[in-house]
Amino acid sequence: MTLKQKDPRVIRTRQLIIDAFLELVQEKDFETITVKDIAAKATVNRTTFYAHFEDKYLLLEFIVTEAFTQIVTDQTPAHLKLTELTIRGLILSMCDYQAAVYKECHISYTSVVSLIETTVRATLKDIITTMLQNSSPEQNSLSRNLMATIISSAIYDATKFWVQKSPELTPENLADEILTFVMPKE
Repeated sequence: MTLKQKDPRVIRTRQLIIDAFLELVQEKDFETITVKDIAAKATVNRTTFYAHFEDKYLLLEFIVTEAFTQIVTDQTPAHLKLTELTIRGLILSMCDYQAAVYKECHISYTSVVSLIETTVRATLKDIITTMLQNSSPEQNSLSRNLMATIISSAIYDATKFWVQKSPELTPENLADEILTFVMPKE
């Protein structure tokens, strides 16, 4: 964090903007929310908003990334190595995330669904890439990125399928199913 990012006033203002946005998405469709609306609700001027976020899309991306990263790091810190246990933690984290998005939020904002998915997928891939780096620092970058892409896609898509099509399966059972494919037994 830079000195400016540690300033309590900056942190407080950023949180006011985030809280205002989260309140507004409960009241209005994302597409109709403007920066002016967010700034007014946060009781800051538009210039202050733009000092923190380029636009409402980057604000949303920031919120999603922070929330998702928190869910994952609560169960599986990224500094760990990639093992069956850490993959299980990632799968269970994704189950929590997918359930929250699908069941609680039930996002109907078609203009931002792909942004949210892209952000979460990239964050998950970055976490797995870091774990692979911790596990096998000698592995070449291309191979590590390919493996991270495969594992993160499997986890993301399987948990999305689970929450939409087979919620009767427990997250633990889903983790067992996914693990048979991403970490086959020798």
